[in-house]
Amino acid sequence: MGCRNSNLAVVTTSDNAPTASVTDAKFIMVNPGDLVKDVDIIKTNGYHKQLTVAPAPTDENQSPENKNNSALPGSLLRVKKGIVISPYNQYRKPIPNISIWKFIKGYIDKVIEKNNEDFVWLRDASTKVVITYGEIEPKTRSLASAFYREGMQAHDVVLLLTTNTTYSYLVLLALWRLNVTVKVAFPEDSADVLQRRISESNAQYLVCDDGTSKAGSEAQRRSSIPVTLLSLSPVTIGETVDILEFFKDSGDSFPGDLQDFNLDVNNDIIFIPCTVGTSGQSKGALHTHKTLVAGFMQGGFLRSSTSQYVMMPMRIYHLSGVIWPIASIIQGKSCLVSETISTVGIFDAIQEYVPGTLCGFPSFVVTLALKLHENGNTCPSVTSVVTSGETINSSGLEKLKLSFPNLTQVDVSYVLTELLSVTSTIPYNEPDNTLLSPASLRHKQLLEFCRNFKVGKENQIGMLSCYSSAKVIDPDNGQMLQDNQSGELCFRTHSIMRGYVQQEQAAKRTLINGWIHTGDCGYFDTNGIIYVIGRLNEVFKCDGRYISPSELESVLLDHPDVTECAVVGVPDNNSGAVTCAVVSRRFGASNNTTEIKEFVDSRVAEYQKLRGGVIFMDDLPKNKDGKISRSEVLRMVINLNKMKNLRG
Repeated sequence: MGCRNSNLAVVTTSDNAPTASVTDAKFIMVNPGDLVKDVDIIKTNGYHKQLTVAPAPTDENQSPENKNNSALPGSLLRVKKGIVISPYNQYRKPIPNISIWKFIKGYIDKVIEKNNEDFVWLRDASTKVVITYGEIEPKTRSLASAFYREGMQAHDVVLLLTTNTTYSYLVLLALWRLNVTVKVAFPEDSADVLQRRISESNAQYLVCDDGTSKAGSEAQRRSSIPVTLLSLSPVTIGETVDILEFFKDSGDSFPGDLQDFNLDVNNDIIFIPCTVGTSGQSKGALHTHKTLVAGFMQGGFLRSSTSQYVMMPMRIYHLSGVIWPIASIIQGKSCLVSETISTVGIFDAIQEYVPGTLCGFPSFVVTLALKLHENGNTCPSVTSVVTSGETINSSGLEKLKLSFPNLTQVDVSYVLTELLSVTSTIPYNEPDNTLLSPASLRHKQLLEFCRNFKVGKENQIGMLSCYSSAKVIDPDNGQMLQDNQSGELCFRTHSIMRGYVQQEQAAKRTLINGWIHTGDCGYFDTNGIIYVIGRLNEVFKCDGRYISPSELESVLLDHPDVTECAVVGVPDNNSGAVTCAVVSRRFGASNNTTEIKEFVDSRVAEYQKLRGGVIFMDDLPKNKDGKISRSEVLRMVINLNKMKNLRG
């Protein structure tokens, strides 16, 4: 076993290795090349812990089932023993063993060479702050030098708690240059939650701004671990260090780009995004340099239009809010962000900078399109939408076209906090050269297939990206299922997290033998397209028949008056659960719940009908990632029914 520092223990679990003893380990993982059992026992401070963190596949052994396997006649699907293999795998390039900073820096240099140093990387549409490609290296060097002077070392942990939309990204890259672990927190986190995040990851630094400094300062005060508070705002509470002054640093103290840090790209934890906690307590997913590099290589992110700007109204505390601005570097684009997000602000930014691509969660971009339409606004420059986290149905596409009349491309990808993009609904291309030769028959087949590929088909998330395999299993017995059979979606690829922070049992349930078990219910069709029906814990039974909320929500969204909706199963003594729809309506729509109920009931099977009724709600509750929280909707419906029963 090799121990990087007191925060991270890398545990070797090959058959010949002795049981490891770990002292004060916070992040526990296994070497990617090792063979591990479902449960490995390690000794920590005199007691035993169970560790199940699946090994990352190597370039040599990843998806061994795809060797010598060609497409089935008349189909792009490649399957062996129930495992779906990406049609791109046979063309894949080796993933380089380099740091995430070196990977990004290579693309920065290419953008500067193609354009110039003044070419814009980030532009805040609200504050007008601009960061050019030529400024990225010197500014991150200055920050890294100042951080080093402050006492920061490789493998330290920094908690990033900020809504700043431009300087936050420079801070992130500077920390990665120092091989420092960055853990992202949500601005809504209370002091109690922040204290837990500090404790579980042994964070020594906390980066905040004027909107988060109060909670950050209180968490610092309560923490039993000494924490230095760093601020991206001149207005703060408590004792803080002003990061804005760090930009003036000469850079002389910068120790060099990782060569002095004994870098291990496979095992050094560099990034910890947090789940939103829909299935319990929020968890921190452990990502290494290798998982991030692999994610960008396999995802082909931001396959955007030919225009310079990409509009990205998202925050750095969302995984996509980190990934997409960096993806804009890989694509050689300029990224439009905004410190304040509003319909009017986004429209004004689109009018001024004419971006060709809009990024955002499906519910956000569809709602944005509807609000723009209600205001009489259209955005003809937007020809491409890039989204993840949910699916977009045909009704959603029609609503997008109301405000984006020239929309020709919608890229829906499957992304988890634990797993970078593993599917896409459009052909995969690398930014500098095409992964599949345009002259190859395979490439022509894929292009032709994707031209005929209906993005709006219900629940689909596209075809597997490069380096990836998938399977669907019966959640009750773990048996692999075949095409068009619904079960739990599982993926195997290089961009899977290495584990959770202090959540070994959760890792055991999620990462098994190199596969990530997503907790999503889905299937694949005869063409190898992946579909997501919904979360396994949100699918419910009515009269012994399974009901998928997302399937019924797609029907509801076809109604012209419905802007948002959530379907839940309300407990019922006779049927187990009855289906209830909670609906947000467009402005000026009628209050007729019966009409909407009849609209749905006439289009679905008997057991799927809305026997629990329809409830109108102005704003549906959302998770921290902007998705509708069905669990919170169900809680509100149950409470509402209790109040009705009390009234008699």
